[in-house]
Amino acid sequence: MFAAHSLSGVQGQEYDSGADQSLLVSVQIESRSGVENVEEIAKVDGLDALLIGPFDLAKQMNVPRQGEEHEAAIQRILKAAKSAGKTAAIFCTDGDDARMRAEQGFDMVSVITDVSVLGAGMARELEAAKGKGVAGAREPGKGY
Repeated sequence: MFAAHSLSGVQGQEYDSGADQSLLVSVQIESRSGVENVEEIAKVDGLDALLIGPFDLAKQMNVPRQGEEHEAAIQRILKAAKSAGKTAAIFCTDGDDARMRAEQGFDMVSVITDVSVLGAGMARELEAAKGKGVAGAREPGKGY
């Protein structure tokens, strides 16, 4: 995803010599078979984190997102990660979801989706263009 030359101020050789100590190895648990085998997956040497994609997990399990079976699967993954001393990570839809998951014990949470940020920003700016609401933080006429 990121090549050494895309990291400002990092030389290729410098990156190569330290990469093994600074990389995070994670797996996404997004299937019923992943949940069924999560305790064994979590024990894999060299694995740092288990990441849950709750949307794909619900879809693949063919269960309602945030339903009882879905939540039980999420909690099982969390427990397996913690029991194995691994980082537990989960994709969250917004700040409230992120806070709830952090309170449950997740170590890494996202705070919003790119689609939500873009949608909210577009809606805010459209309202400003209509003369309603508040526009972004730029001074009028200043461009980028």
